[in-house]
Amino acid sequence: MENAKQDVKRYDSHPDMAAVEKLCKHLQAAMQNDDGKWVAVSDPEEVKRVEQWAEKHLGAGKEKAKHTVEAVAREMHNDHHKNRVTFYYLMAKKLGKLGHIPS
Repeated sequence: MENAKQDVKRYDSHPDMAAVEKLCKHLQAAMQNDDGKWVAVSDPEEVKRVEQWAEKHLGAGKEKAKHTVEAVAREMHNDHHKNRVTFYYLMAKKLGKLGHIPS
């Protein structure tokens, strides 16, 4: 969890740590797998899963979810490995839904 917190701080100097902790707990199962730790924006199936997560858990409409994923991917373009917690945190922040992150 500490690695995720530090990674989020690279993009948000004053992150909502309660939201980060909720994401860490929510994504715990996915984070056990090396592939699950990262968002692969070059994989269309992965992008679709991330968009669906934003729709289901953050209440984003289909188009809004797509545009948000694209915006976060652009923001994190320098990271070869895009940390899943950071990616989802940034999506929630862009959507104004940090308080809606499931625990």
